[in-house]
Amino acid sequence: MNNPILSNFGNGTPEPRSFWKRWGWLVLLGILAVVFGGWYAASIFIQPTPELIIPTTPPKNNPMQAVPANYAGPKLNGKAYPYTEAKNHIGESTGISGTVVKVFTSSTNTTFLDFCATSKTCPFTAIVFKEDVSKLPNLTKYQGKSIIVSGIVRLYNGQAEIIISDPLQIWPQ
Repeated sequence: MNNPILSNFGNGTPEPRSFWKRWGWLVLLGILAVVFGGWYAASIFIQPTPELIIPTTPPKNNPMQAVPANYAGPKLNGKAYPYTEAKNHIGESTGISGTVVKVFTSSTNTTFLDFCATSKTCPFTAIVFKEDVSKLPNLTKYQGKSIIVSGIVRLYNGQAEIIISDPLQIWPQ
């Protein structure tokens, strides 16, 4: 019998180290592949959780929505900025305050909460798209009222705006 795996003892028992000498590198490579493959898969598929909204201001007589018990108002990073300063906060998740001068619904059923008499020259507007209008009934009640609108301030055609999709983004002052 001339088998290199078997020992020279003649009794056919394998030498204990010969398996590891021959296949150890492959086992080690497999273990490394599992460890690093799992780490790589986790880095791709497990995304960090978004920042939780922990609001800072309580609602003031907002009959429009039922407020969850653990919700105290919009997250404002400690401050609501006047609508005239909205352009300085593009990309921020914050609150913008002001008095709604006009509520206008376009032919595409998009509703605009304008903070100036002339919307084209106004530095800020709040927008509710038609798919969210049903969540925010009776937006005209805010006309003439001082409110805080919370959300991400975006720039569109040179004008700052916040898109409103949830009733909890609008709070009377």
